[in-house]
Amino acid sequence: MFGVKGLAVYQKAYECVLYVYKETEKLPKSEIYGLSSQIRRAAVSVVANMSEGYAKREQSAVEYKRFLLISKGSANEIITLASVCSDVGYMPPNFKEEIEKRYTEINNMLFGIINKL
Repeated sequence: MFGVKGLAVYQKAYECVLYVYKETEKLPKSEIYGLSSQIRRAAVSVVANMSEGYAKREQSAVEYKRFLLISKGSANEIITLASVCSDVGYMPPNFKEEIEKRYTEINNMLFGIINKL
């Protein structure tokens, strides 16, 4: 694989987008414009900002870093939203735990790339 799709962190984050979409199907229909929409947008934002930043990396490492930091922010947002989903009883506790595990790993990987820049 070439480009951003070749990065392990991108691959993990993309797998998480698919996981988030699949799992949020279980949310009540009343949350389609609330929690469901928000957590899905945040999941897509992680990979979208990695992609955009990667495309700009040759122009500016600072710009690439900025997009990676936005990805980290979205990953943290997902962790918070998964907690809300579980804590209000919409999702089982293992959803919150799985999201936290996956996105903590992604955040750590992003942190490593940012530190190398």
